[in-house]
Amino acid sequence: MNPYFRSREKSAMLETKGIHVYGNFFDSEITMEIPALSARVKEPFEDPDMFCIVDLGGNAAGALTAIQFSKYFLPETSEFLAVVNKNRPETAVPAATVAQLCLIQERINMHFTGLINNTHLLRETKT
Repeated sequence: MNPYFRSREKSAMLETKGIHVYGNFFDSEITMEIPALSARVKEPFEDPDMFCIVDLGGNAAGALTAIQFSKYFLPETSEFLAVVNKNRPETAVPAATVAQLCLIQERINMHFTGLINNTHLLRETKT
């Protein structure tokens, strides 16, 4: 079991609940981690009536994807939340977590508006 949740792996179940998943160009390939985004990823940003959650990756490299969408992330309509898992090596201690968050903010020129604790027990966590 892979303890890291990727929404595209659950896209069929999410779609049955009316939740659309927008992701990489190869939507059907669940094992591929490449930065090739589908043109459809802009759809939720361009619909002012759509509520969307954007997962940009767990580190500064993954968050670089946000730069191309920064014009959509307006402070009056957006929250920029950091999801932190204390059981990941890069966020295992407070100083490392702060360093990781500062690096992300610096790289993409956006500032977090809040934190979400998502600490779990990796492979010991059951779905």
